[in-house]
This record gives sequence, structure tokens and C-alpha cells, in this order.
Amino acid sequence: MSGYQSDRSTPDEGAHPYGSMPPPSAGEAFAARPEPPQEVQRAATILYITAAWGLVGLVISFFTIEDAVRDATPTLTDAEISTAVTGGLIFASIFALAFAFLYFLCGRKMLEGRNWARIVPTVLIGIGLLFSLLGLGTGQISGASLVSLVISLALGAAFLFFAWRRPSSEFFQAARAPR
Repeated sequence: MSGYQSDRSTPDEGAHPYGSMPPPSAGEAFAARPEPPQEVQRAATILYITAAWGLVGLVISFFTIEDAVRDATPTLTDAEISTAVTGGLIFASIFALAFAFLYFLCGRKMLEGRNWARIVPTVLIGIGLLFSLLGLGTGQISGASLVSLVISLALGAAFLFFAWRRPSSEFFQAARAPR
């Protein structure tokens, strides 16, 4: 005998050597991704609006930050004010762009049924609401800042309302179910 010879036959051309899954039975249809209810669509839209509102706030800060720094610390020199303004704008830009991207991403992923995309903005909005209420308690908020704060609070509350209603929760549970 010259060499080892298997008594197994080789698979037919085109056939998968490990077999294949049987087709689904008549009563076993693959579940399609559920369509997001209006509550989830509204919550996602609110996240998009919140992202845009943050970018509008960033643009406004480019025009108002120098006066705010001068009013807050009148003893600074022009060079120190310029440095503070530049640093503040860089920090605010990074922060606003990151949050705008995150809110936009979460809005998109919520529509796909990703529950984490509902939880992340909930936590961020909750923290924002807490700090906003603490800021209101100090009584040192000007008219324009107060309007901005009220709009942010309203957007956050509306998001929480729509994102956590029963149809939203049912949608995320159905999207999580195996298909």
C-alpha cells in the first residue's frame, strides 16, 4: 500500500462541505426590524435639535465670550483676556462638536433600535438637568443665558418624555429580540 487513502468521498462540486441550514418552515418567518414608533422618531428628532442648539450656542459664544470674560474678571489685561478667550473657545468648540456628534449618532442609532443610544443621552441630559438646576439656584444667570437654559431644559425634558414612553420601550425590546 502506498500512502493513506480515505474511504470518504469528496463533496460534489458547488456543495458546501459542512452542509447548510435548512430553509425556514412556513410558520417560521424571519422577524424584520420593527418600525420605530412616533415616540422614538420624536426623541431622535429632539436629539438632532439638541445637537443643532449646541452648535448655535457655540456660534453665539464666539461673539459674547470676550465680554463675559471682561465682566467676570475686570482686573485682567488685554493679553490675559485674549488668552482666556482663545482657550475658552477651543474648549467650547471641542465640547460642542463632540456632543453634537454624539447626539446625532444616538438619534440615528435609536431609530435602528439600539437601546444604548437611548441610555447615553438620558444620562447626559440627566447630568445637564442637574447642573442647570444647580446653576439656577445660584441666581447668577443673565437673561440670554436663562433663555438658553430654559430651551435646553425643555429639549431635555421632551427627550426623556418620548424616549421612555411605553411604545418606545416596547420598540427597543422588540428590536433586541432574536431574529
